[in-house]
Amino acid sequence: MTKPFDSQELRSRLQVGERILDLQESLIKAQEELLFRATHDLLTGISNRGAVLDALNRESSRQRREGGSFGIILVDVDHFKYVNDTYGHVCGDAVLKETSLRIGGGLRPYDTLGRYGGEEFLLVIPMSGESETLALAERIRASIESTPISTEAGPVNVTISSGLAVSRGESPLAPEALIRLADDALYLAKSRGRNRSEMAAQPGADTDTSQAGTKKSTIHTLSYG
Repeated sequence: MTKPFDSQELRSRLQVGERILDLQESLIKAQEELLFRATHDLLTGISNRGAVLDALNRESSRQRREGGSFGIILVDVDHFKYVNDTYGHVCGDAVLKETSLRIGGGLRPYDTLGRYGGEEFLLVIPMSGESETLALAERIRASIESTPISTEAGPVNVTISSGLAVSRGESPLAPEALIRLADDALYLAKSRGRNRSEMAAQPGADTDTSQAGTKKSTIHTLSYG
């Protein structure tokens, strides 16, 4: 604008500029919302399956560049179908939300928690060996078992089973292989009574081979809390 300026023209231009800024802010918020929906589970607010698998792939790539170990924990809510069938899906949703909160409360800022599917959660734990990964899994298990979860149907006692696997720097595993090991360990935890954590051994390690049902798993259990 040239001086002397017209006050009415200045007011109009300021109003136009304000509308443009408001529109830009709305677009930014919409983009952030779309990104959140694309990377997060809408029920629990934690990472969704795609995002947690991306975190696993990134950690695997980092390990191959820099070495070190990292672990994953595959968590399954025990008897979740019974919870849904007995108390209803609203209660089941409350159980999943509170379970995710209790799991997330025990993690470090650079650990990743995601909903893997249904009542399963996947954790990616950087810079963690067998003992550290198992200790974390047991703390999480104890935190969920210790206090019933409050729901509209009343308090519900919940336990979890966990399958653990660790990729060591000297013999790193591909993400797909690591998940298969953790899944086998989870299967064994359930076959051994649930409410427990089982650690899988890397292929080729000196371990016992256990068979549960028709599914074979190579597992060693380090300890229980």
